[in-house]
Amino acid sequence: MFKNLSTATKNIARYKFITFSTLSVLSLIFLLTNILLISLFVFQKIANYAETQPNVIIFFKINTPENYINDIKTKIEDTKKANQIIYTSDIEAIPYFLESVKDYPLIYESIKPDEPGQLPASLDIRANTIDELKELVSFVTKEKELSEGQIEDIESQIDNIEKLDKLLNVARVLVGIFLGLMFLVALASTILSIELSIRIRSEEIGIMQLVGATNSQIRTPFVMEGAVYGFISIIFSMLFFLAIFLVIYFINPNILREGQIYNLFNQIGLRDSISLVNLIFCLLINVAVGVLFGGFINAFVIRRYIR
Repeated sequence: MFKNLSTATKNIARYKFITFSTLSVLSLIFLLTNILLISLFVFQKIANYAETQPNVIIFFKINTPENYINDIKTKIEDTKKANQIIYTSDIEAIPYFLESVKDYPLIYESIKPDEPGQLPASLDIRANTIDELKELVSFVTKEKELSEGQIEDIESQIDNIEKLDKLLNVARVLVGIFLGLMFLVALASTILSIELSIRIRSEEIGIMQLVGATNSQIRTPFVMEGAVYGFISIIFSMLFFLAIFLVIYFINPNILREGQIYNLFNQIGLRDSISLVNLIFCLLINVAVGVLFGGFINAFVIRRYIR
């Protein structure tokens, strides 16, 4: 194995044009693939976060009896379509409201802590699925019509969640199509490089066959070359990705410590996914994919020429 690996690395170093063109194409494709998959992962995280937030909020008229609110809560629970229902009394709503209006002194000072009857009580409802969210919105809308003014307003995130879900589905399809196209480009590039390499080394292959070398002995260095191409391409793509990140970090050093992107990563739980173990795991997966891709493609092509 080590002898074949040594032969493969020597051939890679010998044919510099083939090596440069193959590594350039594969490195770019692996880089774009990783960027697309990471973008899709972040988008999925955002969608998951949106679904964990209260999808429907019912605001009751100020001084609505608590037993009426509990009756509405029980009716919603009986539908079995709500994953979570949180009741916020008028007193419990005061700290949240004060936090939201802290930059408006007149409004802030008009609210007296622990004094009832200033703010409406509410029910924050999270649905199990988007389909059940639609049914919940329909249900609470009917309850509002029957409430004789006790239910003052209903806020729903159904439109935003539906748009986000549609965008995510479109993104999955587009990423899938783009990855398929990049796979075909990588496949064509690898096939062309190995065919060119075989033509250049046709005399060498013929001599090996004359001296009694088996097909396996002739094919193995080519397979190893493909695996080495895949390995080096993955390493280059990782270095390019790191370089892009360093450029962004140089432009904005606080990107990982503060600001909207930092807050977004915290909210959607993305920072919890970034750890040394996960990064090493992703690197190993990338290396394995690169090595297997290069090795299998070369093995497939070389069998057509050396039988």
